[in-house]
Amino acid sequence: MQVQPTSAQVESLQTLLLPLHGPYLIVPQSTVVEIAPFPKLTAGSSTDAAAWLLGMFEWRDQKVPLISFESLSGVATVAAPAAKPHIAVLYTLQDRPEFEYYAIALTAIPKPALLNSASL
Repeated sequence: MQVQPTSAQVESLQTLLLPLHGPYLIVPQSTVVEIAPFPKLTAGSSTDAAAWLLGMFEWRDQKVPLISFESLSGVATVAAPAAKPHIAVLYTLQDRPEFEYYAIALTAIPKPALLNSASL
């Protein structure tokens, strides 16, 4: 039987600060697979697609959706790819056979940060 750590046992968490337009998005470092240059999109947003979907691209022989987190969360409108020089490829949180990964458009290279109760 494996013992799960309690909140008292977990003292800190390695995170990445993903730079967006405006605030940063904080994610656990273990959820990020790769930071890469902005890809060539093979399928752009269509009139049927959600406004936050920037398009799809090929990565490791898979189609990966690229999203604008700002647009998804309502913070800002979708930025042009020229204003988004990098992407973060992340693992999906649900078991979805059609998509193992998704990507978020970034404005710069992410910064590592150690998150603990004192930093909140």
